[in-house]
Amino acid sequence: MVLKCRVSETGPYPKYSAALADAQRALGLVQLHAAEWKMGPECVGGLGSSAGGHLAVALRTHNQQRVYNPIDAAETLSCRPDFTVLVYPACLSIPGQNLMANKDLLTTAQTPPMFPVQAENDPYVESAIASYAALRSANVPPELHRYAEGGHGFELRQTALPVTGWPGSVEAWLKTIGILKTPKKYPLRVQKFLRIGDTNTCYGDQDEPESQRTS
Repeated sequence: MVLKCRVSETGPYPKYSAALADAQRALGLVQLHAAEWKMGPECVGGLGSSAGGHLAVALRTHNQQRVYNPIDAAETLSCRPDFTVLVYPACLSIPGQNLMANKDLLTTAQTPPMFPVQAENDPYVESAIASYAALRSANVPPELHRYAEGGHGFELRQTALPVTGWPGSVEAWLKTIGILKTPKKYPLRVQKFLRIGDTNTCYGDQDEPESQRTS
């Protein structure tokens, strides 16, 4: 599933709450329709890239209370993701503060498991490192994947660089934390995946279209 959210020039949450509201609403709707969509409600995660990574972390952090007025039954259900994947995330650290995580994105012992992946030559590389350090401080089992090259915006493109294999690493991690019960092959397939922040699709419990498969 892909989330198309509202954005603002004023900056991310807490300066602007509409994007977080959209993410909370989307995850609540996924929970509401879990039985209809034949999925396990305990296997719903979020994946965000670049600024979408900031939003994914905001959803991971701020899920105890909605930031918008209730609309229907979806708001009575949890909007807490069971896991979070950050692909070249941005703006998660405080500039010049020795890799300190953004204080608006507090990490606690109740924070869901998180998988940051980033390239060393990404100008926002401190975001993944700060996220990893925050997880360790909160005693949440962390996993961090850093690659020497890849820059910012490598996405799912097939290249000669090792960073291309990050989806397979995510699969292995999801199996380790009990989300995936059986081995899978690339491309990534979990029961439902809320993709935050851009337009590429992560497929759910159905196969991806034949025309878009990767051998």
